[in-house]
Amino acid sequence: MRTYEGDGNIEMMRFSSFCIALVLGTSPTWAETDVFLRAVSYALSGSDNTDVRVADQANCIFENKSERFFLNRVHTDRLRISWWTTPIPPLGEMRWVGVSLHGDDVVYERDEKPDLKTLPPEFVREMKKIEPKFFEMKRYKEKEHLLRLAPEADIARVERAWKYVYANGCKEKQSPF
Repeated sequence: MRTYEGDGNIEMMRFSSFCIALVLGTSPTWAETDVFLRAVSYALSGSDNTDVRVADQANCIFENKSERFFLNRVHTDRLRISWWTTPIPPLGEMRWVGVSLHGDDVVYERDEKPDLKTLPPEFVREMKKIEPKFFEMKRYKEKEHLLRLAPEADIARVERAWKYVYANGCKEKQSPF
């Protein structure tokens, strides 16, 4: 069997070519994932400055701080995006964009634990004696939830974000009636 000095170089060139092809072949996927995650973030918050993370991409579950959103469970035919007004006496009123989520199963979860820094120390001491479970983490699960988006949310852009989410990753689910 004959060997050549350049055999190692050929293998290295093949490996380098494979690595370049692999990177170039997956770059659009990374870009699409980035756009998809930005669309999810905007749909759920109405802001470009929200840190939404993927919890389970296959099931379209996303997290933002202590909240979880189950987007494959949302009845997309019942998804409503509209302006809401909240009176704030004596200042007047505040307008915000609301997104109503509905499903047969949980579409929204939130974990809460009392912030001990904001409570008076004597209250904390008494509550620990009377009801120690008051200080445990609680998980709230909802089949219907109204998202209150950032005050600066652009309602037309929120609508486009929700359409993008269901056209590019999450599965639409319809209400039975």
